[in-house]
Amino acid sequence: MIHSIFKTLGFSEDEALVYETLLNHGPQSGGKMSNILDMPRPTVYGYLNKLISGGMAHQSISKSIKIFEAEPAEKIRILYARKMDEMRREQRTLDTMIPILEERAGLSPFRPSVKFYEGQEGVQSLMEDMLQYEGIESYTIWPIQSMLDTVTPEFLRHHNKERIRRNISFKSVWQREQAEILGSPEFLGTGDRYLREIRISPNDMNFSMGCWYYENKAIYISSASENFGFMIESAEMLGLLRAQFQILWDVSETYEIHPKGANIFFEEILNNDD
Repeated sequence: MIHSIFKTLGFSEDEALVYETLLNHGPQSGGKMSNILDMPRPTVYGYLNKLISGGMAHQSISKSIKIFEAEPAEKIRILYARKMDEMRREQRTLDTMIPILEERAGLSPFRPSVKFYEGQEGVQSLMEDMLQYEGIESYTIWPIQSMLDTVTPEFLRHHNKERIRRNISFKSVWQREQAEILGSPEFLGTGDRYLREIRISPNDMNFSMGCWYYENKAIYISSASENFGFMIESAEMLGLLRAQFQILWDVSETYEIHPKGANIFFEEILNNDD
């Protein structure tokens, strides 16, 4: 787990290993670290210097010998929060730049298009598209258990936090069978705080592919067995799909979920804790 976090912070897997070793063994010389890790000394010094420049270690001198010490593990949280703030600023800049770049290329921002995504990471990337918006309404036909299997509960938890922070609300139609085996994850509640309304489709309706409509886009996500997704961008098509969704919504049954862990979940949202 720590290796993936370090990768986000710009460190390699070996640099993460050196940090963990230094944290576990306490202050060490470069030579001692070389012996512990069974790595060439110049290589270890390179990793240590990268950790120092990245704020995850520091150096002191004892009896003319360089001693390296890991920063406390809490520093990871600080650097990660700083990285997230930086990425949010870059995303806002990107949102401003894209229409300008498309206009220069002679592209209409409203042109219809279809984009395909494969694999779990691709499908997660597809779902993150809506997080560029704020204050919008959206609509889903959602086989919830299938979607949890496809994109993972961890991703959906993160996605719901970001969606709520961006004030993106939605109405969702679920299948009764999948809802009944779900349990009550703290990120899947209903009501004003969750910005989510759920209804249960008629009993004779079965579907394993999910769809989510917002703005002029429709995304479709398969079950984990096929593991792909695609996006259709078309204002005319969204008008038709929203009309069809309304028909299904009107014949579906209201469904409420009130998870026990809701307060902790919303504290994390307020504290920007991911």
